[in-house]
Amino acid sequence: DWHWFWNYGGGDILNQGVHEVDVARWFLGEDALAPAVATVGARIGLDDAGETPNTVVTVHAYAAAPLIMEVRGLPKNASEMKLQNFEVKQKDGTTKTESRIPWGMETYKGLGIGIIIECENGSIHIPDYVSATVRDKDGKVIQRYGKSTGTATNLAVAGGEEGHLANWIEAIRNAKSNDLHAPVRECDLSTSLVHASNVAYRVGSEHSQGEIADIIKANSTLAEATARATEHLARCGFGEAKLRTGALTLDPSTQLFTGALADKANNDLIAKREGRGAFRIRKYVA
Repeated sequence: DWHWFWNYGGGDILNQGVHEVDVARWFLGEDALAPAVATVGARIGLDDAGETPNTVVTVHAYAAAPLIMEVRGLPKNASEMKLQNFEVKQKDGTTKTESRIPWGMETYKGLGIGIIIECENGSIHIPDYVSATVRDKDGKVIQRYGKSTGTATNLAVAGGEEGHLANWIEAIRNAKSNDLHAPVRECDLSTSLVHASNVAYRVGSEHSQGEIADIIKANSTLAEATARATEHLARCGFGEAKLRTGALTLDPSTQLFTGALADKANNDLIAKREGRGAFRIRKYVA
């Protein structure tokens, strides 16, 4: 999968995560990058040629509240990683036995993919692009929003993904960027947050899980989120797997890294891959 190679992608934290961090940033009301980012992760449990981490925890240290991103690239436990037989009904009414890995997804407070906004007296859960629930301290749902409840307030929400794409095409046809519901600058900010997470990972160093815990203990937010990740790895049989961690500071006004690792991080940010060269036709073809 091209997503798992640095030349072409940025792992699932970019593939799926950018959509989630986009909404999370809106809720935080942030219109710039955070001044610091720290990441812990690794590519674990996969016998493949992929390069990007499939288990990632990253914290963007905004002053008002941190933005935490967590990616789990393994199922919820070791049993979900073993081949199991399933009876699959065919179109002709017969059944066929198929062997596959169940791959049940890890969840956090009921969500496998989504955003949770932790507030002083409750939380907001966003499981998809068209709905949300507001919950009290005990987790009881006290308000629902979204297409299914008839509380959508504009076409972009009411149309879900289709409405968003239709708006983009309409703006192109009209040649009016102001018609976009998602201005390009907003896309840049959210995408740059994820790139910053990946750069922090790439310039970091590898350690045992115990060493990682000691290195990041001063960052209580990162330490707590990383503990959730390592508990998950232990359930999957990778409690001894090594992890990589890196931390960076940056200037939100320029989106460039600062501090001791600035040169290495900024060079990584703008690095270009080596191409294969131009196609050539031999003068004589045998």
